[in-house]
Amino acid sequence: MVALFAGISGTSWLEPSARRGGASLAEVADLLGHATRSTVLPEDVVWEPSHGALIDATLGRGVVFLGAIAAEDASGAGGRGEPGMRDVFRACVRVSAEGRAARVLAVENLTETPLADEGPLTTRGFTLAVLSRRGDEATGATVLAFGGPVGRADNASSAARRMFEVAACRADSATLVRTVVALGAGWVDARLSLKDGRLEIASRSHSLAVELEPTRLVHTPSAGHNAAAWRLASQRSWTELFGDVVRVRSSSIRAVAVSRVAAVFRVARDACVDALAGSRCAPNIGAAAPSDYGRGTDAEVSVPRVWPGALATACRKSLPGEGQWRALGETESPRPAAMFETSPRPAAMFETSPRPAAMFETSLRPDADRAHESVRLVALDTRQLELRYVPGYDSPHALTGPGGSGMLPASEQARVVASFTGARVAIPNAGVLDEDRVLAPPIAARTTIALDRSGRTWLGAWPYGTRTPEHFRSIRQGFVPLLAAGASPLPSLASDLLASDLLAPRSNALEERAALCRTKRGQLVFAWSHRAVEATLTRALGLADCDAAVRLDAADGISFALAPAHDGSERGGLLDARMSGRAHSILEGSREERFFLLAKTGAPRTQAPSSWSPVGEGAPDPLSLPALHRVVRERHGEPITLWSFTSGRYAWEIRPGTRESAGRTTGGARDGSEQQRALVAIGLGTSRLENRRGLVKDGAVLWPIRADLGVVSASPREGALTLEVAAEHHVPRGDQTELVLLVADGKVRREARELGAPRVRMAACLMRDDTLLVAEGYLDNSEPLALELVGAGCTRVVSLDRGDDAPGFLHRAGSETPPRTEYYDTALFGLPAEPGGVARDFSAERAR
Repeated sequence: MVALFAGISGTSWLEPSARRGGASLAEVADLLGHATRSTVLPEDVVWEPSHGALIDATLGRGVVFLGAIAAEDASGAGGRGEPGMRDVFRACVRVSAEGRAARVLAVENLTETPLADEGPLTTRGFTLAVLSRRGDEATGATVLAFGGPVGRADNASSAARRMFEVAACRADSATLVRTVVALGAGWVDARLSLKDGRLEIASRSHSLAVELEPTRLVHTPSAGHNAAAWRLASQRSWTELFGDVVRVRSSSIRAVAVSRVAAVFRVARDACVDALAGSRCAPNIGAAAPSDYGRGTDAEVSVPRVWPGALATACRKSLPGEGQWRALGETESPRPAAMFETSPRPAAMFETSPRPAAMFETSLRPDADRAHESVRLVALDTRQLELRYVPGYDSPHALTGPGGSGMLPASEQARVVASFTGARVAIPNAGVLDEDRVLAPPIAARTTIALDRSGRTWLGAWPYGTRTPEHFRSIRQGFVPLLAAGASPLPSLASDLLASDLLAPRSNALEERAALCRTKRGQLVFAWSHRAVEATLTRALGLADCDAAVRLDAADGISFALAPAHDGSERGGLLDARMSGRAHSILEGSREERFFLLAKTGAPRTQAPSSWSPVGEGAPDPLSLPALHRVVRERHGEPITLWSFTSGRYAWEIRPGTRESAGRTTGGARDGSEQQRALVAIGLGTSRLENRRGLVKDGAVLWPIRADLGVVSASPREGALTLEVAAEHHVPRGDQTELVLLVADGKVRREARELGAPRVRMAACLMRDDTLLVAEGYLDNSEPLALELVGAGCTRVVSLDRGDDAPGFLHRAGSETPPRTEYYDTALFGLPAEPGGVARDFSAERAR
């Protein structure tokens, strides 16, 4: 019946630009401006195809237009908008039999970008395109493809569905398919044009072409001016469409009444669950304290020391396996080709070495008073996994232009291990950065998850104000904190606590919950409970040694989906079948934001492209994840070897050589056990009598370190390695050695050009991601070494020579030249480090 009605009504339709009715466009613009409290110009109004006079007069006809927000509305949204900025709106307007616009039934802001200006509207047939600008630079484009009138070339089912979509007046329905083009930096004075099935964008220096169906880039802009295009198709079910129709056609009073009844029902249901399930269990005294690291039962011998031992349940009698960590997924999963994409022929040891499990899971009941509430914990090894953030195309909302694509780049899809839900934040206009695209500027002190270019995760309060340091590739703000500094959120986090107060009724409700936390040892833990109060989830995170935690949530449900098996299947399975979300496919765009877990490659992240080869000799376990790489380059006809160390996987120590007269009392020789543990020894030379270079051992000053020189520091306890410039009043700590600066602030100094006798010279730098780069070559000066390291991205380089012009050396365990028991020269030793993660707090950020 609906299809017949649609077919009869759809026999009369007009082009979007042809139907102007009995009313002038100026009258329509005034009507739309009043409904949206914006300024609408007649030339910025475009009618959608008519579905027939009967449908237009009852259900309404769609119209797309530009509206400039008034100054008072722009300033009222937190002071983040600018008056006069135009947005793209879509309205459903009832049209009388005479063709006059009688009433606006529903209106929706399609872009809602207070920090960007849209316009002008460009039309061709049933296609409309608009460009988003921020100042004189374009940030992206949006293409709207109208579905045409109902009843033409439609079968009964599709016509009925489109009738529901028309009645719902929703812009995300199939009657209005959106294609989004996101532009990187540099698109100044851009303009767009529409041709048959094709969108073209051109600026001063580069251009871009996009095929609209299927959506693909047919002309990619030059490097440094990246662009991406994707199509947003409707995923709304019949139930959702019917709900939209009821929402649009019913009163707000009825909706409020329904929500109140639902809230009362939820409270009664939770009370019944508590009564039937049994709310108490015999308490296990001392259960609140986490176990020691690396200690537990025989069942968890294979679990690395990066996790606590068995977690003690709050109940005296444990369920089978409760609190015991066990590997999740494939323990020895085959590695994709991308793992060794920088080395066509990796060593056999890396091809055959089993890849250890990177995820462990357990479940426990952390509260004796709520024994029926169980929390499932998934420990994520950040040594092997890195986090990726992907904003959805509907959430979060972008303030500066097109939103996210909802999917990972094709180059990273092969490394996906798992994905989990993002956040439905209560703080409006929270900062979002997506692969260098600012969707919303950051806000100071907001609880933030940030991902840097080295694969590290940062979780805590944002300390950089409204700016974003260039080494961060993605940030997401606005999370509701559950833990801060290992305890409940501090009162100083006023903005986040306000959001917690707004969601206070939810915190005491018995419902599905999820969270992400950072442990004190730099690992990540995902927590999920089918039905629990927020305090139960927070207590479980505390037992897992979490230092900071945030709430996770999503409008389309909570999920933690494992990657598909290596049999070519498209979808993976959920961690728990009771999860409200679905197993999201990495091949399709997501409406909601998501986090992805990717297997690390271990390859160095340097600016200059190089074919790094993994080296097994001198690398710590596990060998399946290389920590030492090498590449040989040529400069001015001389070979230069570059070594890359993942410094966080080594414990570094400086040992004075036997020729260092002041260091004789420190015991320059290493005993047999220490010598066997040493993986790497790097020569630093010996200082001359006439120019004693500073040297500190275990905090004791053997020779004072002078100002404005390079200082390499190693902590015997923590094993951390730093490279800095000595201040005038230098405070000694740990092990330190004074070295000559070859490069400062990215500029090569004259010390690098000083000529001398040809010998093996070495130089080093420490990247922001704590990668130690060492350059080695047989040269008469250090300039070629300095230039190679600068080309790799180093901004501060030191010469590995304390002044006696001794030949440098790099000895590796398992090679023909292993580390020796003692050296004449002072040396930097690398020992196996205690396993630890790379997730950080912002307070741990060090300036390079």
